[in-house]
Amino acid sequence: NTFRLTAQIERNFTINRKKKIVASIVGSAGGLSNPEVDDFFHFFGGGLPGIKGYTFYDSTLTGPYYFIGTTSMRIPLFLERNYPLALFNFQNLSLGGIFQFGGAVNERLSEFKQNYKLSAGLECRLQGFSFYSYPTAIAYEYHLPINDSNEKGKHYFTLLFDY
Repeated sequence: NTFRLTAQIERNFTINRKKKIVASIVGSAGGLSNPEVDDFFHFFGGGLPGIKGYTFYDSTLTGPYYFIGTTSMRIPLFLERNYPLALFNFQNLSLGGIFQFGGAVNERLSEFKQNYKLSAGLECRLQGFSFYSYPTAIAYEYHLPINDSNEKGKHYFTLLFDY
C-alpha cells in the first residue's frame, strides 16, 4: 500500500496594467508514502509537464520525491485583433520567458542540493479561432538546460483549445 501525494500552488499577477505584461510563479511537489516502491510509481520531473530543458525520463529527475519551481513572464505583441489566415482567425499573440528549477530525490534533501536542475526557455503563444469558431491555442517553446552541458535544447509545439 503506497499513497501518492502531489500539490501545486500558483500565483499570477500583473506587472504593467497598461501594457498588460503578466507574470506567474508556480511551485509543484510530490511524494510517495513508501519510497521503496517499484520505480514505475516514481515521479518523472522532466519534459513538458516538468523541467522542460530535460527529457521526460531523465534519470536524475526521477524519484519518489520531487519539487519543481517555475517563473514566467509574458508580453503581448497584440491583443483582441483579427488576422485571418486560411481557416484561422488569430486574435492574440504573446512572447514569454520561462525559468525553472527543481529535481527529484530518493532519500535525503541533501540529494536535492547536489542534483537540482535549472532550465530557461522562450515561448510564443498564438490564440484565436479556427473553422466553425473552435477556439485554437498554438504555442511553440524552446528550452535550454542551464547546468548540464551534455543536454541539448528541447522544442515543444502544442495545438490546444486553450492554454
